[in-house]
Amino acid sequence: VELHTRLLESVNIDVTVGGVQVGGLVNWVQRLMAPDPLVLTLYEGKGTAQVSGSLGAMGVQNAAIRVSLSAPTGTDSVGADALVERTAYEIVRLRLAQEPGNRVEALNAGELQTLVEVLRDTARLNRRVALGRGALPEFQEQFAKVSPLADAVPEWYQLNYLAAHIAESAKDPKSARHFYDQVNVFLSKNPKQTPLIQSLLPALASKISDLDTQLAATADAKPGTETDAPARSARERIKSYVATATNYLNAFFGDTLPVPPVQIKGNISRDGWASYWDGAKVVIPQAGQDFPDVAYREASWPHIMRVAGSEALDRKDDAETILYSYADILPMLIQQHERREDEKTSRWQLAVGLPEVTAGQEFAKIKHPTPYLDFTALGTLHQKDAAFSQVGHMRDYDTHSERLIRKYINCGIPNHAFYQAAIRIGSTKAAKVWEQALRRLKSETTVDLFRFAEVLYESAPTPERPKLKEALAAVGLDTQLTAKP
Repeated sequence: VELHTRLLESVNIDVTVGGVQVGGLVNWVQRLMAPDPLVLTLYEGKGTAQVSGSLGAMGVQNAAIRVSLSAPTGTDSVGADALVERTAYEIVRLRLAQEPGNRVEALNAGELQTLVEVLRDTARLNRRVALGRGALPEFQEQFAKVSPLADAVPEWYQLNYLAAHIAESAKDPKSARHFYDQVNVFLSKNPKQTPLIQSLLPALASKISDLDTQLAATADAKPGTETDAPARSARERIKSYVATATNYLNAFFGDTLPVPPVQIKGNISRDGWASYWDGAKVVIPQAGQDFPDVAYREASWPHIMRVAGSEALDRKDDAETILYSYADILPMLIQQHERREDEKTSRWQLAVGLPEVTAGQEFAKIKHPTPYLDFTALGTLHQKDAAFSQVGHMRDYDTHSERLIRKYINCGIPNHAFYQAAIRIGSTKAAKVWEQALRRLKSETTVDLFRFAEVLYESAPTPERPKLKEALAAVGLDTQLTAKP
């Protein structure tokens, strides 16, 4: 995305401080301040730090500067890198704010830092997509950062255009339409119709038209458009399941992801059930109305990928297997929450009756339904016509099946570990451990199930580690933990 603005042109940012390039600012400051010194005062208190002073030596009008930072939760002091970084951004912001027409003054130093990081990360993600790699969760993360900034300054059309572009990459056509429309409204009313603006207006109209078409094609069916009342009822029930899962997972992960749209398939395919998350919507057969756990499972994927990163499914280690385990564990947690159950009262079964329906039976006529997954009996075959079942111990770890199938088989081991942990420390505490471990997965260079067990152990509070170690031992994942307390 080309931003026609002088947001960063005035300074050369080329040295890393706290992970952000800010070094060229030093030479620039030195040139501007000579011969007058730049004096800043640092105040440090418990859990806080403040830098104040004047930038008059740099020729900045209204030159007062004040930067305040609070220490991260659980610490008593502000890191030096963070303070230098924020101060540098505030100096840049105040310097750029002097330029006519530069709207950076509408942002504070923290917001400017966010914008610079979004520009950097979006450029990286665009290069990644150009190489044929997926990056949907990362674009969704960037959109969550940039959209509040764009909404706060609707007349900054370059920023709104950036937000619209990121929204498109995040598979959010409604938000993309909103920001493109803000750009269009501002430019259409601009009395200075420069060649640049004149070239942008037709392109904007085309983009908005394309998004309107896309929104119309993916919009939820309106009442009366289904062929019969049962179909309409099925759609509404499935949509409610997806909304339930999204609301729970947003609270669980601290996310703000929108409820994804639902596409209903009329019949079960010849290849079986085939419900899935396609990167933008939940696709599920109409019969899914009888299986909220299935909708919970598919609605979990946007959250899993947002935390773990889309690259996790491309790795050649056990990361994919681990993520597929989360796609079973999270629906189990949602089910327990909705039924007001815990580790003791739950039956620990997902989608009871699904194997029979997949085989062609009517749900209402099943006499002895079996579950898609029984956490208490992992490693046994529940699906009558299934080609494989999940294993529940490392001694049964599958290395012979095709990779496409192995992830489904071996994910039973971390599934079983979660169940063993939950019955020892409780579902809520086990869920917190697994949530923290998922966040760490992205930073692991390589991870097999044994390494994942270590990550789980390290993610647990000290008092819970002995019980967690017992749970990992129950599935054969404790051998590398023998030296740990």
